[in-house]
Amino acid sequence: MKLWTDIATAAGVNLSAEQIGRLGAYLDGLIETNKTLNLTRIVDRQDAAVKHVGDALTLLPFLPSPSTAPISPPPPRGGGDLAPAGSAAARWSLADVGTGGGIPGVILAIVRPDIAVTLIDSTAKKLAAVASICDRIGLTNVTTLHARIEQTPRQFDVITARGVAELTKLLGWCRGLMKPTSVLLAMKGPRVVEEMENLTPAQRKQFQFEQHGVTVPELSGHVIVRAALKSR
Repeated sequence: MKLWTDIATAAGVNLSAEQIGRLGAYLDGLIETNKTLNLTRIVDRQDAAVKHVGDALTLLPFLPSPSTAPISPPPPRGGGDLAPAGSAAARWSLADVGTGGGIPGVILAIVRPDIAVTLIDSTAKKLAAVASICDRIGLTNVTTLHARIEQTPRQFDVITARGVAELTKLLGWCRGLMKPTSVLLAMKGPRVVEEMENLTPAQRKQFQFEQHGVTVPELSGHVIVRAALKSR
């Protein structure tokens, strides 16, 4: 799909034919699985191509560069159906919290095979379904973790979240997942202004924030909030 290649190319990523095929296969598997298990409210294939894949790809400019990434150890099994994300190319670690149907985590794993992606959710059935789809399309740098966000006993280089909770709650839940150098990428909509205003004084003191409006016309109104810990 041209939209996918345009967004990726703008971020310095050239999608291969294999990656484009996997993105399409994942969407097909998601929509098919959704007939028996609620993974997504978007069931139209064309709509999903924009609002799932296209939306996830807008995070690419905010991910660490493959060439500068330190090798991260493979994550332990977390009750998922996939083997640990320990492919030889995986260097950075990323947690997609409240992953639901695997967006944006699975999309990023397809496009950035150098990143070991852990899908975290409190609903085991959803994780099992997404793991099955990933297994069918041969995705080896993804693992699942059945846990509440705030009870996750690991730290990651990058944390992503889409439609999980308001920013003030999300920061509280994700703080334990963050190392001093970690970043949280929260995918937000028009209510981001209100959410930023609701941040606590302690959060404003602890984190530094950047807001980036998505420039893709089809995703007008989408905003990415980048949160990082302030240096002490």
